[in-house]
Amino acid sequence: MKASIGFFIILVWIVGWVRAQNNQVVYEYDSIKMASLYSKSKEQRIKNPGLSLELGQEFLDMAKKSRNKAKEAIALENLARIFFNIGNYSRTLEYFFEVLHIAEEQGDRFNQAITLNNIGIVYSENGQLEKALEYYSKSLTVKEELGNQGAVANTLSNIGLIYDALGDYEKGFNTFVKAFNIDKKRQNIRGMFVSLNNLGQNFLKRGMNDSALVYFNRSRDLGVGIDNDYDKAHLLNNIAAAYLGKGETIHAEKFYLQSVSIGTKIKARLRLKESYLGLSRVYDTMSDYARSLEYYKQYEFLKDSLFNEENLKKINEIESDYKIKKKESEINLTKKESEIQGLRQSQTRLVAYLLISCLFLFGTLIFVLYKRNQFKIKANKDLELKNNEILSKNVDMMDSISYAKSIQESLLPDPVILERFFSESFIYYKARDVINGDFFWLSDEEDYLIFAVVDCTGHGVPGALITVMGNSLLNQVVNEKRILYPSEILSELNYRVLNTLNQENYQVNNNEGMDIAIGRFDKGSMKLSFAGAKRPLYYFKNNHLNVIKGDPHSVGGTFYPKDRTYKEHEIYLDKNDTFYVFSDGYTDQFGGENNKKFLPGRFKDLICEIQGESLLTQREILDRKFRFWKGENEQTDDILIMGVLI
Repeated sequence: MKASIGFFIILVWIVGWVRAQNNQVVYEYDSIKMASLYSKSKEQRIKNPGLSLELGQEFLDMAKKSRNKAKEAIALENLARIFFNIGNYSRTLEYFFEVLHIAEEQGDRFNQAITLNNIGIVYSENGQLEKALEYYSKSLTVKEELGNQGAVANTLSNIGLIYDALGDYEKGFNTFVKAFNIDKKRQNIRGMFVSLNNLGQNFLKRGMNDSALVYFNRSRDLGVGIDNDYDKAHLLNNIAAAYLGKGETIHAEKFYLQSVSIGTKIKARLRLKESYLGLSRVYDTMSDYARSLEYYKQYEFLKDSLFNEENLKKINEIESDYKIKKKESEINLTKKESEIQGLRQSQTRLVAYLLISCLFLFGTLIFVLYKRNQFKIKANKDLELKNNEILSKNVDMMDSISYAKSIQESLLPDPVILERFFSESFIYYKARDVINGDFFWLSDEEDYLIFAVVDCTGHGVPGALITVMGNSLLNQVVNEKRILYPSEILSELNYRVLNTLNQENYQVNNNEGMDIAIGRFDKGSMKLSFAGAKRPLYYFKNNHLNVIKGDPHSVGGTFYPKDRTYKEHEIYLDKNDTFYVFSDGYTDQFGGENNKKFLPGRFKDLICEIQGESLLTQREILDRKFRFWKGENEQTDDILIMGVLI
């Protein structure tokens, strides 16, 4: 028995020695290949991010396979920088936290400082300023302890940017000056380039555009020899912003377009986002609203892809995962120390006993892992079935809603009818959800046109159901029963809504109804007859705004007496007069600097401003103004506006 054990031990030693020799050859080959992959990936970061990412991932896979933590940290840091350049901040942060974890395990204080600074940069770019300041401060503390002045200057610049973003410009200015003086003393050209750019931004944010341009131009002169297109694109955006602040739109346009050219070449989405917003403002100032809107749409697309709620959620989860992993490492370290102590106490035990125990534990572990894997496979299959079921239901539901939308749109009249009666017209129609709770209605004869803008209770599916009913009832009242005057149409419509929805029965719990602006235009006499159920008519005569208010009760609903009458108003219009009827969705939209409603007063001012423009241009301005006002808010309600030029 003893001889067998001895033979087994010798055999294991020989196999181990042979493997060690082979591993040494493989290790040297892998080291050369990893160095080559890293060099090529780093070289292609800006020029070809896709190729850089592919090479960097291969480097990381080899580093993990070789269990070389130092090379793994280098590979992770390289991937983080690639993802940062292309604007994928959640992946950037994920890799930087892994680098930080390795640096802490290895006791590498220098890499800890660098990585803490990089994490701060990611949080800063995402607008999480307090988080950014927290990590910059941690990085600065370590760098000062290490006495690395170049690294200290870099983090001081980043801290200055946070002070600027928080509006503390004096602190920001003093911090940038400290960073500049350190880099000047060390003759660090790139550091001086960054600090001068930051000082320019500091004055730009104060509205001191001439001072800003002095620093930007000094930075630009230093940057001639710097091969970093990402930073150059940023500087060009800053120069353009300063010229725009001075009202020099031609210069601003030139520098923004130069930045777009660089940003497109290196796929720097953050820099492109800045450029697109700047160009939108430039063309808005030039009154080139079409190009302004186009660039604003491109800005919105990049902003959403860079800063949507899902990305921010991922970023916060990544930091939480890092803290959990760090805690687990501390626990595992304690466990390992305990295990080592236990092994020292059991050194006198027989080798045979240890081997048998290990085999037993190994067998048990294999059994447990097998059972766990089987359970996991079953759980994943069950989860996949549930997900497929939910996905199928969602697809069916969206198909139904899309089909309902097509049915609803087929009920709407052809806006071309307006062309027979008016010189110009527009209909601005924007649903809050897929299907609309507002609708317009037209009925034309040879000499007159009856039109209506209808705002139904609710939006989405409930509102859409009321629109179908309202459209049908209007056809019955006007086209079948031949009631042709607005006030009489509203009274009859009210009676039919109450009956259709059984609202005369007090036990029925619904208060659905419609707010309506309805008019009849006689082409020969140029007379406009109007009646409103909680909706007004705006009209311009001799360039003066006149308002006819509607009656203060809706059509249908139980909040008002069932026998309702509506006042009929008559006005005579002339050539080039305009009038507007609309739902309340535009004026009820929340937005602006203080996140308040747009309100009728602001809407009146806007309608007055756009008089003299073509009706098509008016519609574009209304849409652009609405998007700027709404900003990142959700749309509050359905929107419908009808505008007419006599």
